[in-house]
Amino acid sequence: MRRSLICSWLLIAAQAGCSGTQASPVAQEPKPLEPAAKEAAKPELGAVLGPVEVVSAERELALADDAKVTIPNGWKLEPRSGGMTTTDPEGDLTITMLAFDSSSAKAAKDQLLSYLQRSVKVGPVEEKSLTEEGGWDEIYEFVQLPQSPGERIFIVNARRIGGRVVATLLEGSPAAFNRRGAQLRQIVFGLTMKGVEEEDLSKREAHTLEGERKAAFEAAIDELRVRTGAPAVAVAVVRDGKQVFVRAVGKKRVDGEAPVTEKTPFMIGSVSKSLSTLLIAKLVDDGQLRWDTKVKELLPSFATGEPSFTERLTIADTFCACTGMPRRDLELVFEFKGVKPSAVFDGFRDQKPTTAFGETFQYSNQMTALGGFLAARKASPGEPGKAYAEAMRKYVFEPMGMTRTTADFAQGSKDSAWPHSESLLDEPAQKRILPIDMERFVVPYAPAGAVFASVEDMGRYAMVELANGVTPEGKRVFGESNLLERRKPRTKASATASYGLGLAASRQKGLAVVSHDGGTFGFSSRFMLFPERNMGLVILTNGGGSDLLEAIAGRFMEIVFDQKPSALKSLDRSLTEAKTKLEKLRKDDLGKVPDEVVSRLAGRLENPQLGVIKIDKGTDFPTLDAGEWKSRFGYKKDGDKETLTLIDAPGGGLPLRVEGNEIVIDFGQSAYRFKRAK
Repeated sequence: MRRSLICSWLLIAAQAGCSGTQASPVAQEPKPLEPAAKEAAKPELGAVLGPVEVVSAERELALADDAKVTIPNGWKLEPRSGGMTTTDPEGDLTITMLAFDSSSAKAAKDQLLSYLQRSVKVGPVEEKSLTEEGGWDEIYEFVQLPQSPGERIFIVNARRIGGRVVATLLEGSPAAFNRRGAQLRQIVFGLTMKGVEEEDLSKREAHTLEGERKAAFEAAIDELRVRTGAPAVAVAVVRDGKQVFVRAVGKKRVDGEAPVTEKTPFMIGSVSKSLSTLLIAKLVDDGQLRWDTKVKELLPSFATGEPSFTERLTIADTFCACTGMPRRDLELVFEFKGVKPSAVFDGFRDQKPTTAFGETFQYSNQMTALGGFLAARKASPGEPGKAYAEAMRKYVFEPMGMTRTTADFAQGSKDSAWPHSESLLDEPAQKRILPIDMERFVVPYAPAGAVFASVEDMGRYAMVELANGVTPEGKRVFGESNLLERRKPRTKASATASYGLGLAASRQKGLAVVSHDGGTFGFSSRFMLFPERNMGLVILTNGGGSDLLEAIAGRFMEIVFDQKPSALKSLDRSLTEAKTKLEKLRKDDLGKVPDEVVSRLAGRLENPQLGVIKIDKGTDFPTLDAGEWKSRFGYKKDGDKETLTLIDAPGGGLPLRVEGNEIVIDFGQSAYRFKRAK
């Protein structure tokens, strides 16, 4: 039997074999051992076995003979009896995993904490239990989120198969979870366990959507749209260079009668990134750019807070999500009225990476906007926004025959579906129309997410991708090598997925998948290719959200590949969880706002990055007016801590910390403080 690494640690620490016994001399009568010669005590489960080391290259690690994890390069590793503790390079996020026997995943939480001699602090918790999920018999999760500045996230995740459990304790600051989220997923969800087998679809036939299968998929789309409250959804399936399925159902506006069709434009959000890198691929084909063209060469005034980073950044790097620049999405949401696309060129002067180049996945919409605008300006000199829309039309959309697709907001929104979202005071499936101009938040960052497209056009795009640059009519419009360059892994996004240049590449149930999701304030989309099967799936919706995307994609896989059914069960669970969380939020966080609090905050408050907000008394709830949008808010006081929670889109659920007559928003790796405007 192969000896595991954990067994080797036990040997070093206990000077004993894996069985925990010493070998007796052959053919000799056993004799009582002297005290000094007695077997060394086996370490308690969870006991530290050796010194901390820094992993110098990604390493597969055995927790036990039946469980393995992968530790990223640069993380600190401390061996333990039955598992390990690993800590991120900054020392701000710690993950401890132990494998042991237990008949209950929930009970394993208390066992883990006992082994580690830890206890749970007093405070609100969230718990979740799942059965028969992802090959596991049972999954349990216990979460405590920070209640005050400086507190750490505390999570226990326990997964059981049969009588064996792997229990994980995660502790760290919110910023660390944000900064190292991809590596956290790689470690925790990259766990492999004997007996936990993912369904393998790689050898299965991909059935055509005909007859009963087609009818089943149509019925599923209709049912899922209604259950999630989406005003409209449009779905296309392409295969072997043909569009084999298209369905557009619902209305452009929830209060109107105009139906959506396969030609109705929807915003596709971040799926735009894959089209933006297609523009770069075309310019490389034509000799106008190289993938390694330096940003500094295209924009001599470009500067960041890290000079060496400034000098090395290339046009490809701006789309790789591997630069270490952190996500700053609140800066898109709060302050976009009147912001010009050219502002992105100076938007990094005070910014520094928070992880090393190429080390881990960190998504930056500002970075992709920078690269897209620079490429567009090379192709079509002029104001960046107009140059981008024109370059995309000339070099990308028209060559592919995408006649109902544009990156020009005014043009795209003329006859499009309308965005929808919900208020925390509404039922989850009840959607409200959003002003179409609210979606202008993407205009200053257009290459990251401003494209409007019909599902019919997105089907054509899928066919060109699958044909490696050739249209359904047989015309080559992009060079194969540069188109495929976009799919090459640049950084790991999880244990099974890597991010390239505006596209993710992964293995899902044995199938190669190239994909990207998109989301704006009121639109959601999914672009999904199966290159080995020459097949693609496109989903567009104006208010269904990720639950709808996941459910439709799941039913597609079940119908086409005869996958075990789970999509409807997963949707039911997600909707139930959302309803439970919403009820708790209403009860705990949306209380009446005292007049004294409104008076204390009333007037104009200002933050250098997020601009000016204004607090007004309102009628039922006070209102935060950000200029571009407004939202009501509720109030909660816990001891000395005061919190406001936004009610309406686009910030519904966002907590605001009140400190005297100031407001602080903790988001990702940043804290934004609003002070009294002068």
